[in-house]
Amino acid sequence: MKKLMILVVLLAVLGGGVYYLFLSLNSIVKAAIETTGTEATKTSVGVSNVDIELTNGKGAIKGFTIANPPAFKEPLAFSLGGIALKVDTSSVTKNPVVIDEIIVKAPEVVFEVNKDGKANLGVLKENLLKMGGGGGSAPQDEKQESTTRLVIRKFVVEAGKMTARIAALGDKPLEAKLDRFVLTNIGDTSKGSSPDEVARKLIGEFINRASKAATRQGLDKHIKGKVNELKNKVENKITNRLQDKLGVSKEEGKKALKGLFGR
Repeated sequence: MKKLMILVVLLAVLGGGVYYLFLSLNSIVKAAIETTGTEATKTSVGVSNVDIELTNGKGAIKGFTIANPPAFKEPLAFSLGGIALKVDTSSVTKNPVVIDEIIVKAPEVVFEVNKDGKANLGVLKENLLKMGGGGGSAPQDEKQESTTRLVIRKFVVEAGKMTARIAALGDKPLEAKLDRFVLTNIGDTSKGSSPDEVARKLIGEFINRASKAATRQGLDKHIKGKVNELKNKVENKITNRLQDKLGVSKEEGKKALKGLFGR
């Protein structure tokens, strides 16, 4: 009878622990995303809500944002409206953990170039590369054994939008469409990849897609056109001053200006 009571108590404690795990899992995942993401990007990463269902391997992440680095005006660099995921439940207690599919809905990316000529997405990419450089003292094999590793079989990003803001062009918003794209087998298929390696891959792909979207929508031509417009305004101002100070004609002033800059 005494042994039976001990068994009942142990089962009750174990059951309570499992119940607590189910209750706290969402907050654990939320904290992990925010902490790891902030360390990797060197800027604030936030999530408004996480809902993981262990029984069927489904999950949803809402309000995932990556803040702009310091020295940029826009508050956010990335805003992902919703993320749906499906996990291979048989891999949850193993390493690597296999994620069958991730679907990102309504992504918004801000490409900003500040007055110093620095691009926000470039800064984020540099931070991720530095994070991946490591430099710790633990052997690589030991790190791989002690770190949870990931494999993502399919990563889908639905159509979204990119907004470009260039300080030299008056910070006027220029918009372009981000097309739907699909990536497969992210991470080493046999042993998986570390979370920061996966993050670098995914964010790097977002940056590449945003750059292609800018080119495809003609934002690069628009930017070049604005630069040429500003250049012509400067040339006209200098030419007018040459006319006033030296008494030369407008054409003579332009020729002198071209000769001065070797063109």
